[in-house]
Amino acid sequence: MLAKSPDHINVEEAGEILADIAEAQSDNPEYQYLMAISFSKMEPRQLSKTVTHMHAAIYMGKELNWDVSDWEKQLDVWTTGGQVYIEQVSDGRNLPRIYD
Repeated sequence: MLAKSPDHINVEEAGEILADIAEAQSDNPEYQYLMAISFSKMEPRQLSKTVTHMHAAIYMGKELNWDVSDWEKQLDVWTTGGQVYIEQVSDGRNLPRIYD
């Protein structure tokens, strides 16, 4: 998912692998980050899911005192210039729900 060359990225296969580990890894910030990247590389791109997973990664990473500044910068790139509506919801982790 993070290869420089698009020839080395198989979004469909990566999505299948992420789906296989979802139950065990859904509370892992790196998993949420990879989900965001996966949705950003799909055709057509799924911005709502991309942003939702990136918000989750950032939130979880901050809870672990990780440096999430690169993730925050990437989120800014994805959300600058368009319209994304964010509604705070309480689902146990108080993560945002994104609509585009």
